[in-house]
Amino acid sequence: MSNDNNGNNNKIRRKKVSSSNSKSTTSKSTNSNSPKTKSSKTKSSKKKDKFKALRVTGIVILAMLVCLSAIGTGLVFASLRDVKPVTKALLDEKTYQTSEIRYANGELLSNAPSVNKKDPISIDQMPKDIINAVVSIEDERFYEHNGVDIKGLLRSVVKTLTGNKQGGSTIPMQVSKMLLTTDKQTLTRKIKDIYYAYEMSKTLTKNEILEAYLNNFFVGRGLAGVQAGANGYFSKNADDLTLSECALLAGSTKNPSRYAAYVSSKLDGTEEKSDVESRLLFYINTADDNLDDPTQVELDMVDKLNEWGLIPSQDTYKQLKSGTMVVRKAVSNPKSIERRNIVLGKMLALGYISQSEYDKAIAEPINIKLPKAADKVSSSVEALIEYEVIDALVEQGHTKDEAYNMFYNGG
Repeated sequence: MSNDNNGNNNKIRRKKVSSSNSKSTTSKSTNSNSPKTKSSKTKSSKKKDKFKALRVTGIVILAMLVCLSAIGTGLVFASLRDVKPVTKALLDEKTYQTSEIRYANGELLSNAPSVNKKDPISIDQMPKDIINAVVSIEDERFYEHNGVDIKGLLRSVVKTLTGNKQGGSTIPMQVSKMLLTTDKQTLTRKIKDIYYAYEMSKTLTKNEILEAYLNNFFVGRGLAGVQAGANGYFSKNADDLTLSECALLAGSTKNPSRYAAYVSSKLDGTEEKSDVESRLLFYINTADDNLDDPTQVELDMVDKLNEWGLIPSQDTYKQLKSGTMVVRKAVSNPKSIERRNIVLGKMLALGYISQSEYDKAIAEPINIKLPKAADKVSSSVEALIEYEVIDALVEQGHTKDEAYNMFYNGG
């Protein structure tokens, strides 16, 4: 019996030990897992917060996109509410219009002078070189796009955002700006230009669009269009222009005031007849202009000019001698030649001209020859009105080039 009791006691003791060990093990196990459980909960909480923040950000961005889309759509509809169908007849009407000068009672006094200022012609009368020059420097993908060059437009936006302003307007968009919208730098005008450019590509041929552009693009000195530029700068018809002259006219569109074919210069008294023949410019001399009063050297030159038969009339001669008018000579503009060379380089790169044609055009001097009927300024009412209107338009914020273009060609 004693053995049995001892055996039972041993069993009981073993059970207690076993129980004790089990509790201890469980406790250790629980204690060892406790930090992991807390860490797991923290990570889970952080993930939830992160996903919540992303969801909120996504909702905000989506809401902003919806608002911007609504605003953009509204702006587009507002911009296009008064658009008109684009036809060749409409562009022709705008191309051939002139401004009118009227009395206060509404009666017509005269049309704004248009001799040498604008002379529309058919594209068949224009040299191929002027077409290729304009396409090269203004819109090299003209024959590929449908009015708007998306690639060029995006590049323009990126360049503008990075501080390097670059135009992205295609030739159809520029036709729209010249004839159908305005020259104001507004988003509304840009939207209209894009719309009209697409419409032009649907209703007009490429040549019809080019004809409208080449009859209206501004080349400086109050001249609009290739025929006016050819006559006003070189005293010739458009189809007689050389490659070099075509490139020069095409290059002037970037900044007509800066890149006009000639600049005016004072007479220094050493000129011979051949130096000034077909290069004389006559201006009214008033207290408000930026012209210097004539020097004695210039007044003496007036007599020489009169002897050579280069003064248009005796009335002009008297005004020159009295100082109410001044005379200047037209000389080739170095900046226009630099720009011409850039245009020729672009034409060569695009394959419109050969290397030999490029070399010859680069070497060709620019000889200014003003036409006989060129802009004779007198003291007439019309001339005074012209000066007043140009000054008023400049005061309204237009550039001198834009003011001249509006006065002569704006209707």
